[in-house]
Formats: sequence, C-alpha cells, structure tokens
Amino acid sequence: MRKKLFIAILFISVGLILALIGLMSGYSITPVYAASFIVNSTTDAVDANPGDGNCTTSGDVCTLRAAIQEANALAGDDVITLPAGTYIITIAGADEDDAATGDLDITDNLTINGGGSDSTIVDGNQLDRVFDVFSATTLAGITIQNGEVNDPSIFTCGGGGIRTNSRLTIQESAVVNNATVLSTGGGMCIATFSDVIIMNSNISNNDARGWSGGGISSIFPANISLVGSTIANNSGYYGGGIYSSSGPTVLSIETSQILNNTGRGYGGGVYFRASNVDVTSQINILASTFEDNQIPGDGNGNGAGLAIDGQNISAAIQDTIFRNNSSGVYSGGGIANWSDNITISLVGTTFDGNTAVNSNGGAYWSEADSVTLNITDGTFTDNSASQYGGAIYSNNFTDTIAITNTLFTNNAVSVDDSSGGAIYVGSPVGYLSLTGSTFQNNEATGLPSSGGGLTFASYQGTADISSTIFTANSAWQGGGFTNYAAAGNIYITDSQLTNNSATATGGGISHAAGSSTLDIKNSTVSGNTARDGAGINALTDTVLTITNSTLNNNQATEAGGGISFSNGTVTLNNSTIANNTADSDNNGSGDGGGIFSSSTGTMTVANSIIALNVDSGGEAPDCIGASGTLVSSGYNLVGKVDGCNWTAVTGDQTGTNANPIDPLLDPLTGSPAYYPLVANSPAIDAGNPAAPGSGFPACAATDQLGTSRPVDGDGDGTAICDIGAFEWADLSYVYLPLVIK
Repeated sequence: MRKKLFIAILFISVGLILALIGLMSGYSITPVYAASFIVNSTTDAVDANPGDGNCTTSGDVCTLRAAIQEANALAGDDVITLPAGTYIITIAGADEDDAATGDLDITDNLTINGGGSDSTIVDGNQLDRVFDVFSATTLAGITIQNGEVNDPSIFTCGGGGIRTNSRLTIQESAVVNNATVLSTGGGMCIATFSDVIIMNSNISNNDARGWSGGGISSIFPANISLVGSTIANNSGYYGGGIYSSSGPTVLSIETSQILNNTGRGYGGGVYFRASNVDVTSQINILASTFEDNQIPGDGNGNGAGLAIDGQNISAAIQDTIFRNNSSGVYSGGGIANWSDNITISLVGTTFDGNTAVNSNGGAYWSEADSVTLNITDGTFTDNSASQYGGAIYSNNFTDTIAITNTLFTNNAVSVDDSSGGAIYVGSPVGYLSLTGSTFQNNEATGLPSSGGGLTFASYQGTADISSTIFTANSAWQGGGFTNYAAAGNIYITDSQLTNNSATATGGGISHAAGSSTLDIKNSTVSGNTARDGAGINALTDTVLTITNSTLNNNQATEAGGGISFSNGTVTLNNSTIANNTADSDNNGSGDGGGIFSSSTGTMTVANSIIALNVDSGGEAPDCIGASGTLVSSGYNLVGKVDGCNWTAVTGDQTGTNANPIDPLLDPLTGSPAYYPLVANSPAIDAGNPAAPGSGFPACAATDQLGTSRPVDGDGDGTAICDIGAFEWADLSYVYLPLVIK
C-alpha cells in the first residue's frame, strides 16, 4: 500500500514540475488529439482559416474541401464524416497540392466515412482528378466519379479518380466513370511504392484513353490487394482493368471479379509486369472470376484475361474461373505469359470458352525462358485458338509443365496446319508430365492438322504420361496424341487412348518425328479409327516400344488397324493385339488388321499375342510385312500368319487362314482395358522361360495389371509367364490347409 502511494505521489510531482517549467518558459504542453469533422454542405468552398481546428468556410458551413484542409493542417489521424449527398468539385485549378483548387489533396493521415457508395458521391466534374493522396488514407462508403486528368505524357501517373503516393484503403466504395486523356490510371494511379487495399468495392467504367490501367494503374513497385471487389468495364491500352508495372510488386486478388474490361494492347483484364531480377514479384489470385475481358480485333497484344510480363515472378492462382475472355488478334484468351524465370501454379482453376481468335492458346499461352507451369484439379472446356493449342500453347525455350487430375474437353484449333486441339508444347527443351487427367472431344479441324488432344513438338523434350485418358478426340493426323519431338522421349504408362479418330493417320497416336522414342507400357489403345494406323502410326526414324499393353478394336479404312509403321524401329513385348481391322470400308484397299509394316521398318516381337484381327479382303488379317520387317524373338502367338513374312523361332505358335490359332480370350474388361485369358488358352505358361524382368526378350516382370510374373497358370508345378499382356492364375490350384480346432 505504501509503495502504491509513493508511486502516485511521484507521478503527480513530475506532472506539477513539468507544468511549472512550461509556465516559466512561456510554453504550454498540449496533447495532440485526432480531429473529427462532420461535413454539412455539398458546396465546394475552401476553409476560412486552415489549422484553427474549425471546419468553417466564409459562408459558415463545413464543406468536404474545408474539412480536408483542416485535417491536413492538424497533426494526427483525422476523421471526416461525409453524409449522403453529391459533392461536386467546382473550383478549377489543377496541379496544386493544398486542396485549394482542383483535386482534393490529402497530405495528412485521414479517414473519410461516407454514408454508402450509393448515396454519398464525390464528383470531379471533369475539372481534375478527385483525390490526390500523399498520406495514409482510408475512403469508406463513397463513390468517386467523373474525375479527369489531361497530363501531356503517357508515362505520367494520372489517376482520373484517385492518385496515391501513400498507403490507401478503399472500403465499400466505388470508383466509376473517371478518365485520363494520355496518362495512366483512368480510375486510380499508384505513383510511388505503396500499399493499396481495396475491399468490397467497385472500380468500373473508367478509361485510360491514351495509355494503361483503365481501372487501376501502378507505375512503381506496389503491394495491391483486392478483396471482394469488382473491376468491370474499364479500358486502356495495357491492362484494361489493372496495370501493374515494375517490381518487386505483389498483386493479390481474392473473391473478386474482373469483368468485361478491354485492353487494346496487352491484358484486357490485368497486365502484370515485373522486371526486378533480385526480388521475386508475386501474383496471388484466389476464388475469383475473370470473365468477358477482351483485346479487340483492332488491338495489338496478348492475354485477354491476364497478361504476365517480365522476369522472376511467382504466380499462384487457385479456385478461379477464366471464362469467355477473347484475344482478337494474338494469343492467350485466358492467360498470356512472356516472363522468364517464372513459376505459375493453377489449382482448381477453370478455363471455359476463352478464345485466341487469330493465334494460339485459347486458355493459356506462353513464350519465354525457364517457365514452370503446374496445373492441378483444373478444367479446360470449350476454349479455342486458330492454330496451336486450343486450351494451352507453350513454346518456351526451357519448359516444365506438370498437369495432374485435370479435364480437357471440347477445346479446338481450326485453321490449316493447326495442331494441339487441347495442348501444344513446342519448346526446344521441354518436360511435360500428365497424371490422372482426361482429354475428351478435343479437335484439330484444319487440313492438315495434328494432335486432337495433345501435340508434343519439343525438339529435345521429355513427356511422362500416366493414368491419363484420351477419348473421342479428332484430327487429320494423331486424333488422340501426336509426337513431333525430333529427339525427345515420350513415356505413356497406365493410360487409355480410346475412340479417337484421324482422317489420315494415327487415330490414337501419331509418332512422327526424327529419332524420338515413344515407350508405351500397361496401357490400352482401343476403338480408334483412321485411314492408316488406326491405333498407332509410327513414321520416319522413330523408335516405338510397347510393353504389357492391349491394342484392340481399332479400325483402319486402309492399312494397319492396330499399328502401322515405316522407317522406324518397333519393339513389342508381352502385348496383345486383337480384334483390330484393316480395310474397314471393305473397298479392297488395305492390309494388316493387326500390324502393317513397310519394307524399311523393323518390328521385333516377343511374348505377344497377334490374333483375331481382320483384313476385310482376307489377305493379311493379323499382320503384313516384307521380308525382315517382322522379326520374332520367340514365344509369340500369331493367329493367322498369312502375309506376315514371319519366320517362326523357339516358342512361337503360328496359325494360318486355313488353320488359325485362337488365343481364347475372355471379353475385354478393366481400366485400362485388357483381355483375360480363358482357362485353357494356349498362351498360358507359354512365354519365355527366362527370368521375367531380366531384359528383352524375356517377359516383363509384371503384367498390364501389375501382377508379378511368372504365375504357374496350368498347375504343372513350373511357373512360366504367359504370352500377352495378361498373366493368368487359376486359384483352384491354390490349396489352403483345413484347420480343425
């Protein structure tokens, strides 16, 4: 108790001493309090005596201009209450910073609270911009409209509605119908490094007539955060909705809408540019919508929805929709990127109905260096481009693309020589990973065209495609998938290519470039149609390896129902080629229901079934080849060897048209689909007896389902692998001891 009393007396004594010193020296010690003003007049008039603490004009009212002048003159964080009404700027005189004429200059920390954006309106009357902000400011519950700036240079930060040089927060407000004649930022311009936060607000119908950022422009590094807001119907040359330049910059868009903005150059909705090589700039977009943004037909740029330019950028876009954005001249209806050293992550994002009318990448377009694109749980539907990549076009020098659990449907390219109905990857050095994804009803409709679902044209690229479905896609060549990678490596595993179509060659797959390698494992190629090579067509000097896979029910109007190849090297192991058709139109032209080989290509076959295929003319139902083009490495079953020029070796079972061998297959089942063997199939325990997995021509270590080989299928006590893609096991040979307790 005594201690507390002593402390109280001490504080009182110190206070009295300070007061006494102040009186003796002629000064008073006055605490600084924030000022609060309530505007009671909609007229535009200056304060009679700025700094006296009274918001009073010569007419004895408190105007918005007078309140701002008082707030500027008084230190501290001040507050202005602005009731419902329309406050029109009528005092002309731009380019002064005392809030005496023209725009309303804010030079000290200030909050302006309006009565709601639908009822409290501050109107620039096209005399000047509305607000010029030089200190931390919050604008809440107001509409800012009809500001106009006529600066002489396109590089000037104009800001028809607002120009800010400091931290700015806009809440529950609207910035509408403002303009710049030449300078940037029709609605708002950020002039220096600042934090700008826009919450639950509307930036619309603003115009940067001569340059950039119709809605918002930042010409210096800035942190811009948009939450629950709408950027709509704005226009500018770069960035119809938002233009963000320089770096390091952070642009965050959350639960917001970027709608119907027009960029006559780059970025109809948003143009993000960052060029700082030392610090990573960031784009973060969450649960937002980019819709109906455009670059018109007379424009000159890319990226109708979002354009990204510069280097050293990280872009994370999640649960966001890009819909009906249109690039009328160049590329990237949804997103365009030409930034080096960038990582773009798209998670749960939808691209629907975006178009690159006269170029590439209906949904996404990119040409740069060192680009990483990650897409997870996405949807690309009804996007279109004229030439390359109806959904995605990527032609970066060094490219890494990983796509997981994503749907591509009804995307298209349309002109002659077009390619990649859904995806076109043309990088000189590229890597593509596709996992658990589906390509359906995509098309390349030009003549010629290639890759209804996907075209991989990387010169030295690698593609890993696993657990992915290509179905009902179409093109002139390569209905499902086309590989043009001259020296690349393509790996397809646990995947399905079904019911795709090509007018010319390669209904399922066209493998048509240089010395590139295509390796297909544990997959199904089924129900595809083409003139030649309905399942797979391999051309030039390509290398094709097929293991543990099933090719069935593919139909060629001419040659090669299952596979057609020429001038290449094909290796077939533990695969089943059955029920495919050549000469499906029965016009007498075309052979090789299962396999068609030219005189210069070589196919080496081991442990495989080639049977039950059809040549409508009957000459070469299972295979046809010139001498030396079909080479057996043993332990194969060929149902009808007529026309194959086949030299049987150890373990081969071959029939003829007159005396065919039936492999006894059960109906097709599973996904990827396969043919089980019937219990007494001649393929059971008839494969190479060498240790499976010890290298070709030994059997593969597992079958198409992943079952380990060998299994003792016939119960004779010796396990030998089966011929074909399926390893059969009769569980009746497995005896469990009866335990009696």
